[in-house]
Amino acid sequence: QRLQQADIKQDGTFILRDADSFQCLTGDYAVLGLGPCGRDRWHELRNKEQVQHVGSMLCMDAGFGGGLHPCHDQQSQRFRLVETPGWVQQLPAWGDNGRKRWFAQCLDRLPVATVDVGLQECDAAMKLGLRWEKLHASVPLERRLWNQ
Repeated sequence: QRLQQADIKQDGTFILRDADSFQCLTGDYAVLGLGPCGRDRWHELRNKEQVQHVGSMLCMDAGFGGGLHPCHDQQSQRFRLVETPGWVQQLPAWGDNGRKRWFAQCLDRLPVATVDVGLQECDAAMKLGLRWEKLHASVPLERRLWNQ
């Protein structure tokens, strides 16, 4: 989950080393995983917002269950490297006039199961000390214009 660029060469290629396991991101037959360092090199195509596996010339792709696929200009391949804390992040986007939204997601070597959420009386939730944090809070442009 904390993938750091290392062994950066003059041609801009690098390895992605996991800061916790000290293994590196690998791309075998379109499948991403962690393995020995030094074999798999990567290149960030910043102008296209893609991360490419150098050996196969395939790009990271969040579609079809994730992995490596032929490079194309679709949302599923829009990634960036966030140096601190070390994320490989799929970029957020929207489509269909705002009716479809894709939130930022990161590669995760140890995903946690989702948590079910249910409704409770407010008093009961407050007694349990439950709190919520707003994420990606924004006012759509249309609403801002309407408010003016």
